[in-house]
Amino acid sequence: MAIKFLDDITLESNEIQDVAVENVSTDPTGFAGRIIYNTTTTTLKYYNGTAWVSLDGTGNVDSVTGSNGLLNAGSATAVDIEPDYTTVNNIIKSASGTGTLIGSSTMIANVSNVVGEYSLGQIATVINGQLSGFTVIGQSGSESVEDGDTLAFVGGTYLTTAVTEPTAGSTVVTFNHDLTTRSDSTSTSAPAAGGTITAVTSVTTNTTGHVEAINVDTITLPVAGTMSSFDVNGDATGTAAQTITDGNTLQINGDGTYIDTLAVNTDILRVRHILSGVAAGAYAYPTSVTVNAAGHISAITAGSAPGTMSSWTINYGATGGTTSSSISDGDSFTSRIYQTSYEGLYLNNPAANTQFVGLALDEITTATAWDNTNNFLVYADTGNAAGSRNRKILSTNVSLSEFAVPTADLSMGTNKVTNVVDPTDAQDAATKQYVDDSVVGGLVYQGGYNASTNSPALSGASNLALTKGWVYTVTVAGTFIGTAVEIGDVIIVETDIAANSNPPVTDFTIVQRNVDLATNTVAGIASFPTANGFATMTGGAAILSAGAAVTSLGSASETVTITTDAFGKVTAATEQNIAIATSQVTGFDAAVDVLIEATQFKANIGNGSATSYVVNHALNTRDVIVQIYDNTTYETVQCKVIRTDVNNVTISTAAAAINAGLRVVIQSLQ
Repeated sequence: MAIKFLDDITLESNEIQDVAVENVSTDPTGFAGRIIYNTTTTTLKYYNGTAWVSLDGTGNVDSVTGSNGLLNAGSATAVDIEPDYTTVNNIIKSASGTGTLIGSSTMIANVSNVVGEYSLGQIATVINGQLSGFTVIGQSGSESVEDGDTLAFVGGTYLTTAVTEPTAGSTVVTFNHDLTTRSDSTSTSAPAAGGTITAVTSVTTNTTGHVEAINVDTITLPVAGTMSSFDVNGDATGTAAQTITDGNTLQINGDGTYIDTLAVNTDILRVRHILSGVAAGAYAYPTSVTVNAAGHISAITAGSAPGTMSSWTINYGATGGTTSSSISDGDSFTSRIYQTSYEGLYLNNPAANTQFVGLALDEITTATAWDNTNNFLVYADTGNAAGSRNRKILSTNVSLSEFAVPTADLSMGTNKVTNVVDPTDAQDAATKQYVDDSVVGGLVYQGGYNASTNSPALSGASNLALTKGWVYTVTVAGTFIGTAVEIGDVIIVETDIAANSNPPVTDFTIVQRNVDLATNTVAGIASFPTANGFATMTGGAAILSAGAAVTSLGSASETVTITTDAFGKVTAATEQNIAIATSQVTGFDAAVDVLIEATQFKANIGNGSATSYVVNHALNTRDVIVQIYDNTTYETVQCKVIRTDVNNVTISTAAAAINAGLRVVIQSLQ
């Protein structure tokens, strides 16, 4: 049986080589496009949708009949088509159209049913003796030309004709335009206002240059003294031009507040200021002047002449004092501070005829250094005795104890506090010497130590200067002068060490952090008794006691038996052939079947109408083998299969399969 393909096959432009079509002894039931080879009739056939059509090429043309100027000069098996020049259905008589003469011997026949060029001799053999006449039709009238008549070509108005024979056997009729002599005329006129003139406004010609139309207009001149329009515009921002047409009235107005206009006579229009209401004249010592928005004076009030004086008196001294000076008319009075070179003093006039001198502290320049001899502090005394209100004092005479208790941290600005006595109370400040004497022979904590980078440099040729009793805590594990240290270990300086001296490890004491006995979950101190499988303990390393000899045991067909002691140490190992009793594999095949079944999927498809089916195998992979077979013949069939995703495949057929006609088997490869 042939392999069934239930969907179309595309070879992507590739060839089918060394192939034969379907061989049948009788024509089968056909469908459009089916190809067979009938072995009985030895005929290649195709089905056109209605019947079988032979493709053997053995048939002959039964007959060929000429028409419309064509003849069959051959036979039924060898058709020879040629033009008909002699019969009553000759090519000239049966054709319709016109021809083009070329030279004296050849005509191109531009007629239906005629292709190619024919000599005038060929045409003459057909038309000689057969032309009886023809009709000449003009734009008006028509005439018949009989055989033997003469046809004359005569020009009309402005046209002449000429007949020439440029070459032997050819005649040419040429139509020429006659030359025209033109004589232009001129004229002049001087029409008055309101008169008319006639002018040619346009000339129309055709494509040959003949004048077809002339347009003439009558133009009336305007009457003298008339106008059409003019524009009036102002200079104010935002104004637009206004058009005054013939007959309109132009009125010019002022703003009504500051400017108006007056027609003086027929030819004069006067623009003038509007009177403000202020009487003209001179105003002495005006007390007020009012102007409007245009800057014009709208009101003015006259005043009185200023008064005169002979002298006035100024008092000065404490609390107004009793000392006074008289300022006469014409004198100049200057108010100034005696010590004009000093800052921080100002004059004030709190009331009429009174002037005080005050302090302007904001004017005083800030000092950056102190002169103990020439610089003073100024302070105000609450006493009222004469000379006791304001005082000065040298800063060297002011004790810190005179100031209030600080309310914030007191910075010394990198300076030292000197001449301090030894403390007596717990909160008293201590001197360096007092502290040094107190810690002699004790430990002084200096901070952390990075053993990975030797920071700070406690060891090496570039070590720091170190003092006995200094203590460091390891913050990063590493090696300290050949000794491994961990986080939390403490390094103590045992002696004073000079800088850059490369000190040995003996100049230090390394103290481990607190370590307890080790447990299953806590790192700590541990021991390894030899009774528990350990042979020795050397350099902190525990060594297991010897067990069974090291060897390689086991193979594909052998298993290994291992013997250990109570501590898990292998004491012996042997190998033996694998032997599985039947009783030990009970249910093994069923278990394997379950595993295999989990990698498979089977289902029937086909409903008599659909040509595409989505099959959900749920195997979670595209790596599947898909096979399809006929549920009736059990033959494997070929369909289009697309692995849509990891859980589905799409199966397509060119024609619908019958209900449950196909069986799908899917096998996962993972």
